[in-house]
Amino acid sequence: MRKLSFCLWKHKRNILNWSGLLVFLSLIVGYTYYTYITYVVPTSKSTTTNPVIDNSAFESSMVKISDDYTVKQSFVGGETGVSEIKLKFLVKDESKYGRIKIRLVDSDSSIVIDEWNIKSKKIKEETVLKLHTEISNAAGKKFMLQIEGNNLSGDEICLYISDQDSYGDGCMYLDDNQLIGDCVFIVVPATVDNSFITKLFCFVFALLLFLLCFLWGTENTKKSISIENVFLISASIIGMAYLLILPAYSVPDEGTHFSTAYEISNRIMKFDKQLESDDLYVIGRDGDVSKDINYMTTLTTYRYIYNNLFNSVDNEAFNNNVLREKRIKRFPMIAHLPQALGITIARAFNLSYSLVLFMGQFFSLISFVILTYLAIRVTPIGKHIFFAVAGLPMILHEATSFSYDGIICGFAFLLIAYLLKLIYDNNSIRLRDYIYTFLVAIILAPCKMVYSFISVIAFLIPHKRFNNKKIEYFFKFVIVIVSISYAVWYNMGEVSNTTAGVHMVEWAGEEGYTVSYLLHNIDKAIMIYVTTIHEQTGYFIDGMLGGSLGWFDVDVPIELTMASILLLMISMNEKEYVYIRYREKLMFCIVFLVISVLIFATMLLAWTPISRDSIVGVQGRYFIPVLPVLLLPFINSVTPQKSIKYKKALVVGNCILNYLVLLRVFEINVSRI
Repeated sequence: MRKLSFCLWKHKRNILNWSGLLVFLSLIVGYTYYTYITYVVPTSKSTTTNPVIDNSAFESSMVKISDDYTVKQSFVGGETGVSEIKLKFLVKDESKYGRIKIRLVDSDSSIVIDEWNIKSKKIKEETVLKLHTEISNAAGKKFMLQIEGNNLSGDEICLYISDQDSYGDGCMYLDDNQLIGDCVFIVVPATVDNSFITKLFCFVFALLLFLLCFLWGTENTKKSISIENVFLISASIIGMAYLLILPAYSVPDEGTHFSTAYEISNRIMKFDKQLESDDLYVIGRDGDVSKDINYMTTLTTYRYIYNNLFNSVDNEAFNNNVLREKRIKRFPMIAHLPQALGITIARAFNLSYSLVLFMGQFFSLISFVILTYLAIRVTPIGKHIFFAVAGLPMILHEATSFSYDGIICGFAFLLIAYLLKLIYDNNSIRLRDYIYTFLVAIILAPCKMVYSFISVIAFLIPHKRFNNKKIEYFFKFVIVIVSISYAVWYNMGEVSNTTAGVHMVEWAGEEGYTVSYLLHNIDKAIMIYVTTIHEQTGYFIDGMLGGSLGWFDVDVPIELTMASILLLMISMNEKEYVYIRYREKLMFCIVFLVISVLIFATMLLAWTPISRDSIVGVQGRYFIPVLPVLLLPFINSVTPQKSIKYKKALVVGNCILNYLVLLRVFEINVSRI
């Protein structure tokens, strides 16, 4: 009877678990279907109606069409081609015998692409003449419109023009004499096939739904997967979804990071050529620069990337092609090495620019996932906290970009984990654990100077971990002093600028704060900190949790930001078999506080004009590398059974959170033409 009751309860529990999954899936699939019908279907069927060129608003003058000269207008084609050209004419005196000859010429080859002979009697008073053509793959190509009269001696037909240079990418001529204005014309793009957007949507969200079912299933079995292995699987798949939906250049300053990684790739491939005028600009392959990939992800961005995936690019065709952004002049190679390796592999196989970007982002993601996986595996406490922090939308977004933020977070997590291992692990600590801790601290130190202060946690390592006091003091002081000193030495250029008598903030063109000024005006320095914290705390939290992705142009609903906070709270409910003493909790809080103060100080000195009363440039993502340190003192002791339930809620909740965030991001991006 007891066995029967147990079996019934067991089956009942399984039924409840899987019923819960079906309810969740129904809600998520329903919202996904709504997004599909509302955003994806209309976009996939639409053609680009926005003109390549629309100069019609600048009509202010006219030029007469004559047999004696040719009116010419140069222009640059659009990404998808050209289907129609519209010109505006005015007829003053009409005859029945004259004609207007119009030719469309490829400027590079001088080949006539299309030609039209229009009878003058077809042009009535004010007429917008529509010239149909079929040009595909016109991105970046230069064309010339040539307009001349044929037997127009009795006619007076004029073409509308502007009295100023209203079209920057082209010029207007009478024969070979350049005019100040431009022709009043409209260039209509060719029909665009957006069906790929449906395939992208279905692939990404079907993959995420599969992950959700997999995680739900594994967390309802007796032998559930360890939290570090769950992270390895979930972060890799969710990260790939971010990579596909938020492509390159969608992270702040990513163009600069791409140029830096590309410069390292040049060195790996023994290509040392640089510009003589400015060695900060990086020379790349002809195919590795595109104006169609903008900082704001749009439907055009998706179309360019996916339509050019398999275009081969000659790795030798450099021709002084300069990447758009300057590289970072002085920065440790390790922070951009994974991205550079991805770029190098793509270039070695002559892959397209799209795949160069994908490979660089993919290697950045894999590096972050591996570093964080090791951190979760190494740390004896707070495994769920590391999982929750590393699963935040903001950090996954950063980790799939060319930015060094993902790599820095990975090394910061790993350093914290090794220090926690030395403090709390009940197993015997080997020499290699001390060596690994020191190496990770040295690698992290020059990447971001403020995070070198994490090494101060080493002072919490108990005496029993060392054979004698001399070795203890030697290790603790060496790891702290060496890492901080190395960070300061490596960034000495920036430090010296802020300690100089006068410091200029480049972006504002104004004088900035210096250490000397702040020391002589301590009351003002304190007020700047107080004002900044009072006015921008909400902004910092929002930025840290992923409330605004991209270049702060993709707003995530506040409900999802609150869900991120809930997951962080759940992560602190973890059964720990070691006791975190109050002095250790105090040290964790002090380390986080000091690093936060240093983050503010860095942006105050480097980025804030002296005319501002609050600090400029601080972003929430800067606090993510030390967020685990802040959460560790708040770990709660719960029963093992509840701990299992909290793990399930954390793992499944993280997947659902990122699923909904990605759905929101996709909605916004495909709505931008």
